[in-house]
Amino acid sequence: MNALLILKQTHEDLKGQFAELLHTYNPLQAQELWRKLQPVLKRHEQIEETYVYGPLRQDSGADAALVEGVKQHDHDLEHVQRLIQEANTFESVDGRFHNQLARIRDALGEHIRGEEEQIFPRIEQIWGSSRLAEAGRQIEQLQL
Repeated sequence: MNALLILKQTHEDLKGQFAELLHTYNPLQAQELWRKLQPVLKRHEQIEETYVYGPLRQDSGADAALVEGVKQHDHDLEHVQRLIQEANTFESVDGRFHNQLARIRDALGEHIRGEEEQIFPRIEQIWGSSRLAEAGRQIEQLQL
C-alpha cells in the first residue's frame, strides 16, 4: 500500500478515537483513552516525519507550493502540540478538559484536511507510485 493511503487510514483511525474519547463522560475512562491516544498521535507524526516530510525537506526538487505546504504542516503541528500540553496540565477530567480535547480534535481535523486535500495530491504528482509504494513498505514493516 502506498504511504499516503496508510497515513489516510491512520487519520480515519485517529478521528474515530477522538470521537470515542469525546463521547465518554466517565472521567476515569476518558483519562485512560486520552493516555492511550497520545502515543498513537506521536507515533503517527514520527512516521509522517520519517517517511514523508523529512524526505520532502531534503528534496531540492520540491516545488514552491509543496514547500509552503510543509511549512504549514509544521505550523499546524506546533499548534496541536501546544494544545496537547495544555490538556495535560488539567488536574481533573471535567468540562474544561473535554473542551480542550475538542479543540485538539478540531485543530487536527483542519490539519488532516489540509494534508489530504492540498499536500498529499502534490506529493503523489512529484513522487509517483513507485516512491510512494516504497515508503509504504517501510511504514508497514514498522507496524509488524
